[in-house]
Amino acid sequence: MRGFAMASHLARGTWSGLVALATGVVTACAPSSVQSPPASANGAGAEARAVLSAPGSSSGVAEPVAPGGATSVESARPANEGAVAETAPEPPAPAVAGGTFPPVRVALPTNAAPAEGDGEWLPFGNAALGERAATAPFIVRTVLHPLRGSRFLTVTIAAVDLSRVNVRLVPGTEDMLWAKRPPGEPSGVVPAPEQERLLAVMNGGFQPKHGRWGLVAGPVVITPPRDEGCTLALLRDGTVRLAPWPKLAAAQDRIESLRQTPPCLLEDGAVHPALLRNDDKRWAGHAADLQTRRRSAVGLDASGRVLFYAIGEEAAPRWLAEALRLAGARSAAELDINWYWTRFLVFGKPSGDPLQVTSTLIPKMEHLKRGYVERPSTRDFFYFVERQ
Repeated sequence: MRGFAMASHLARGTWSGLVALATGVVTACAPSSVQSPPASANGAGAEARAVLSAPGSSSGVAEPVAPGGATSVESARPANEGAVAETAPEPPAPAVAGGTFPPVRVALPTNAAPAEGDGEWLPFGNAALGERAATAPFIVRTVLHPLRGSRFLTVTIAAVDLSRVNVRLVPGTEDMLWAKRPPGEPSGVVPAPEQERLLAVMNGGFQPKHGRWGLVAGPVVITPPRDEGCTLALLRDGTVRLAPWPKLAAAQDRIESLRQTPPCLLEDGAVHPALLRNDDKRWAGHAADLQTRRRSAVGLDASGRVLFYAIGEEAAPRWLAEALRLAGARSAAELDINWYWTRFLVFGKPSGDPLQVTSTLIPKMEHLKRGYVERPSTRDFFYFVERQ
């Protein structure tokens, strides 16, 4: 495919068959609700054995998995902590047309429990750590406590200015093995020519075996897209789109890379009807007596200029959707879940050291110091570079 387009032409007669085959294979079994780390003697995987934390945060291990295949949990949380979220009224849609950067301050709903500074967008980048993100307001962030009565429910959002930033997708080394791709194809690291302009990395979606959602990175097709998938599409002209696959399929010749997830959390500014009914099975669900610890999502504003990344602590899929909606997203998709697989990392060169992770969106976010630039990632990821 330069990238995707070439593969599309070569397989013009087989593309729809691949999609139909992929759809048929996965319809018979629902996607797993677990994003478990690679197996190892200590249960944490190769990356976890060398985990480093950002300055000011502590090291940790992979989040435990609940019995019966539920999402990762923190058992100390009260079983009914998130119950109020199920009956809370839906907040009104924000009157934001999109395209403004930094975005306008988030107007919180009346049923929120804001802390000081909630909804205010602040620059994300530290010049003292040699972070390129600090040279201009490429990335800003805010924190929301969107629900009164649930003190653990927090959503932190980063907003990226796509008019000055390009987004790329890279498959992980385990994705390549799963798809039986030949060795030697690029995977796991940011290409060397782009590392000098690297701003940040964010995690991708579920493992291919958990739902077989589409994953196409340049010339590498790990899994073809499914009609049901919410699709983050990176076009060759640098634009980004986020919508259900049927709305994007006609543009497949112009798509460089794509990543699919379960159905869109937000579509045209509306929360998915299943989430409003408290039915979140398609998004990895939850255990009835336990709460998911971390969950991530990506959103796009109406103009396509502002990309949002959200990470929720104790936040069900609906509340990620609601928080992104309030921030100005018109479309949104859930990305990966669980403690170890949810990451938004900023890179820098402190005191002339080699390029490395120097800041994290929230404290205690698991990562390798030289991950993504020297140490390959086992899982797919997106990275952001300053436009040339």
